Amino acid sequence: YTRQPGCRLLIFGCGNDSPLWFALNKKGRTVFLETSISWINKVRSMASSLEIHHYELPENVTVSSCLETDMLSDAHPPSVMLEEEWDVILIDGPPGHQPEHPGRALPIMWASQIRKTGTHVFLHDFQRPLEQLYGTRYLNITCRIEHDKAPAGLLGWSIGRLL
Repeated sequence: YTRQPGCRLLIFGCGNDSPLWFALNKKGRTVFLETSISWINKVRSMASSLEIHHYELPENVTVSSCLETDMLSDAHPPSVMLEEEWDVILIDGPPGHQPEHPGRALPIMWASQIRKTGTHVFLHDFQRPLEQLYGTRYLNITCRIEHDKAPAGLLGWSIGRLL
């Protein structure tokens, strides 16, 4: 496993920073998974060479309703997630700052299922209750990286697979 440029990097969520992530890992494989077609189109207009895959969330998944694992267990991860053993997984989507948003419970659960011993998982917005609950339960977040504008950007960091 490598965590330097040239690694296998899986990112949940597209945004204005997507071209930066791609550029930082230019010699590796960077895959973006996104639920919003409008964000996919916006990011592709900035950088058409990015590998972006759309995935659907179950209709009943919202921040206010997905605290039950049973609701998530029927959702199957996008097949591209299973193509590689990922060195780094960054969970920065889907949005979860409003009750009607889906939150990141499903990507957190999927990351916990596919990560290997050397995989580093970063969970953005770890200050939010859902991300803390699922990040602690499924990823065993061991390090919290605070940003100078906290709590606006607390990042949880987990290293390796739980045995």
